[in-house]
Amino acid sequence: MKLELKNVVSVSVPELSQRNFMLLESRPHSIERTRQINAVIGANSSGKSRFIRTILLSEINHFDYNLGLIQRASKELNNAINNSSEFVPQHLIDLFKNNSHRLFDSNLNLEISTAIRDYFKSISKGASDFDVDNVRKKIFSKNLIDLMNEYRSSLDFNIQSIRKEYIPILRGLRTLMPAKDVYRERTVNDYFSEKNSGTTLNIFTGHTLYEDMVYSLLGTEEEQESVKKYQDYLSTYFFEGQRVNIIPRKDRNGKKASAENNVVHIKIGDEPQRPIYELGDGIQAMVTLTVRPFLEKEPTIFFIEEPEQNLHAGMQRALIEAFRACPQHMFFFTTQSNHFVDLTLESDDINLISVKKEVDSEGKVKSIVQSQANNSEILQELGVLASSVLLANCSIWVEGVTDKRYLQVYLEKYLDELEASSNSDKLTEEQRATAKKRAGKLRTYSENLHYVFVEYQGSNITHWAFTDEADPEETSKTPAAKLSKDILLLADADIDSKGSRVEDLQNALGERFEILEWKEIENYIPQDIIVEAAKKHWESFQHTQGSDFDIESLPDNYFEDSEIGIGGLLENRVSRSETSTKAEASYFFRDGAPTKKVGKEVQHSPSSGSTIRIKVPFCDTAVAIMKSKDEDNKYKWQLTPELNKLCNKIWSFIEQCN
Repeated sequence: MKLELKNVVSVSVPELSQRNFMLLESRPHSIERTRQINAVIGANSSGKSRFIRTILLSEINHFDYNLGLIQRASKELNNAINNSSEFVPQHLIDLFKNNSHRLFDSNLNLEISTAIRDYFKSISKGASDFDVDNVRKKIFSKNLIDLMNEYRSSLDFNIQSIRKEYIPILRGLRTLMPAKDVYRERTVNDYFSEKNSGTTLNIFTGHTLYEDMVYSLLGTEEEQESVKKYQDYLSTYFFEGQRVNIIPRKDRNGKKASAENNVVHIKIGDEPQRPIYELGDGIQAMVTLTVRPFLEKEPTIFFIEEPEQNLHAGMQRALIEAFRACPQHMFFFTTQSNHFVDLTLESDDINLISVKKEVDSEGKVKSIVQSQANNSEILQELGVLASSVLLANCSIWVEGVTDKRYLQVYLEKYLDELEASSNSDKLTEEQRATAKKRAGKLRTYSENLHYVFVEYQGSNITHWAFTDEADPEETSKTPAAKLSKDILLLADADIDSKGSRVEDLQNALGERFEILEWKEIENYIPQDIIVEAAKKHWESFQHTQGSDFDIESLPDNYFEDSEIGIGGLLENRVSRSETSTKAEASYFFRDGAPTKKVGKEVQHSPSSGSTIRIKVPFCDTAVAIMKSKDEDNKYKWQLTPELNKLCNKIWSFIEQCN
């Protein structure tokens, strides 16, 4: 199993303290809470570049690799042994419980096999190798073996010899002198001459792209596959799914060497082949920053100076996706981009390292380094105002946070099914090509950049004005267009019963106002998912004694109801006997109570029209089920025709606005 640097959670670099860096909230010399992607940010002259160059030039004498591996493997082994305890002697069980590191002993497999064989002998039963192997496989699951191999790889890995590569601020694909990398010479002269290490450092400026592509395309099958993977990345994120070929062109004219022989060419879809320097500056910058991580298979720490140069916000997000596609590597990059700061809020695989300059009373300068720094403080230091940040190009208005979470899953599944259809034998070649092109285009759209969800919290929709003509002096409503010009508003079916609200919204938004056919977004969850999630919650409920939950014999399309929410529909499958321990005035699934007081009289309160009581926990469970995949890394469910139609409308809206 190959080691993946994305799992490194801290690195120790003793030379940092000798170079006037003070690491806050960490062990001596250690950069804590590292992630695969580490953005080093700070004001001008704070020491950001000096910080990453110090790590580049220094010896890393220690690192922590996925601290959770031992705990996860121990839990997996204990569960397996407990399930097979009839075959495993007690002393062996106790051995693992008392020493979790014992699981990574190279003799463990043999010891367990011997213990199982001895047990069979003790009960006067012969054991063949087949019998022993069957029991051993019950203990050593594939998941456990993968965890053990991953941990052993981390122990064998020599962190001191780890490969490092530097991408300086002087870079580009326009070769200035064919036989000389002047960008590299300038970089070595400025930053690395005193170390006399310029000749041994891996520095990529873009000058050697031609040679790198030649070596990879003429190299091993794995190297050739890395080029294909990189071309697919460019196709998905920049060229709307069109085929991309990168070609280190060789002129066949033997009369004289061609100037094109050190220039990489690129072919996009059916367009003519052309030199890569004819692409836009942004695409050239992306190629310079991303090609080496894709081509380099050996685990490498990349150090990059200000990658945001020539990259707009969408490209900065695409750059992060490129880094994620190379889990064997680790990245440190300096930046002053607030968009990279925003991205750290969305994912836990990006770490923000703050570098500040401080001068003490004696006039000595130190750079204060803090890993996982506070985002808002950093933005303030950079002078970023709210008006400085680009707003999303369009907005999708939904009732609440659960609506947003369900739609996020559905939109992703729509893309998954669209990509699958591009390989379907049921479609014509033209239809497959159209599906592939659209899937590639939609993959380039990112939430919070190309579109954003806005939660209006049900009846609070009346606080917003959706017409451009709304006069702020004549109405107390907030003009929605000031927040986002292009709006798609989704509303639950019961909005029909709320006065003139529907007519007002239809007049203001036209086709960009969508009323759900069924009561709530939860009614659109595929029935099998609702059933599985409901079972899990029923098992967690208290006071179910004396109550029965009949969820197995549902009619088809049971939850497709315009008046009753899934809370009421699920509650209707619960029957209570006289011995039920559930309080009469409470429900399991429905939000509300079985009875209501009218004056002094207590009346029965039907479950029709009810939403689900455990709205957020149920959403957590349903989303987790929908996100899970099988052994072939495929989703276990399909969009319903209604969900497919809804997702198509949302994606079409996003396309129109971008």
